Amino acid sequence: MMPRNILAAAACAALAMPVFAQEIAPARKGVYSETDATGYQFNHHLNAELGSRQTVNEHGKIDRMSLTLKGRYPITEKVDLYGRASYDHIVYLPETGRKKTVNDAEAAVGASYSINRKAGVHLETQRAKDLPANVNVGAALSF
Repeated sequence: MMPRNILAAAACAALAMPVFAQEIAPARKGVYSETDATGYQFNHHLNAELGSRQTVNEHGKIDRMSLTLKGRYPITEKVDLYGRASYDHIVYLPETGRKKTVNDAEAAVGASYSINRKAGVHLETQRAKDLPANVNVGAALSF
């Protein structure tokens, strides 16, 4: 019964990904990044996420699909520290038109703050092997 529930949750999550969480964060003039992600929380310390991100700048466009495992450590009732590891499929479409596809691992560390049981905010820094490190600020909603 348990594997069937996990499979059903994964299928629903994949179909509803654009609805659950969307973050649009302008980085600088002419640059934007849009992220859609959804996940399943196994317990308070471990969850998995499936996500996509599109970044556009003056040099081209980057599309990324990722599968993530995230571990959390509670500091207080409302604050968690976390680390996450992702496997990413990245497609880079530069202005020159030569498409580049990369499969890469990514690591991140961050902190999250629970506003209430259904909403929270987070700050993280992430690093992929072939891309520069960056800092993300985001919001999360639970249903």
